[in-house]
Amino acid sequence: MTQAFGIPTIDNPRPYGCSECDVAFRKHGHLAKHLRSKSHIMKMESNGLVPAGTYAILEKSGPEVKDRLVTTNCELSLQSLRTIALSLFNNPSDT
Repeated sequence: MTQAFGIPTIDNPRPYGCSECDVAFRKHGHLAKHLRSKSHIMKMESNGLVPAGTYAILEKSGPEVKDRLVTTNCELSLQSLRTIALSLFNNPSDT
């Protein structure tokens, strides 16, 4: 992980950031947890980046669906969130 994202330094103590929420973390695992969080997904909904109701349908679908989110970085997370949301909205029984 540190080869791809860098290690915390004096110049950049929080190298793992979410560009949509404008927050950053010292550890990649904390960013990954944030990308699956209610606050992050609700922010994506309010910004119109994912369909309204995405968080609600993810909650109804169970934790295994939310675990399919890609948490490598913010951009890939958004792409996977869109894909999962569209598949759930198009086929709600697809959990």
